[in-house]
Amino acid sequence: MSKEEVTQLERMRKAATCTCAGIRAGLEALRPGVSEREVAQAVYVGMMQAGATTPGVFQVRAGRARFRAQNCMPSAYRLERGDLFF
Repeated sequence: MSKEEVTQLERMRKAATCTCAGIRAGLEALRPGVSEREVAQAVYVGMMQAGATTPGVFQVRAGRARFRAQNCMPSAYRLERGDLFF
């Protein structure tokens, strides 16, 4: 394996580690009354604390009205018990 390939693998591992940390932080933030934006913030902060330099794009949407929404920004919608969350 070339040095360039090793470097690329290291970068992918780092990205995966940061992504997992962010998702974990987002899941820990889930509870009724929390807004989509607050969950998204937890995801982004978790990624950055794990060493990400840029959090990228992470969609957060919950509830019936936004279940099928695509390419949307997190909203002020507050989670309710039983909501699906993406």
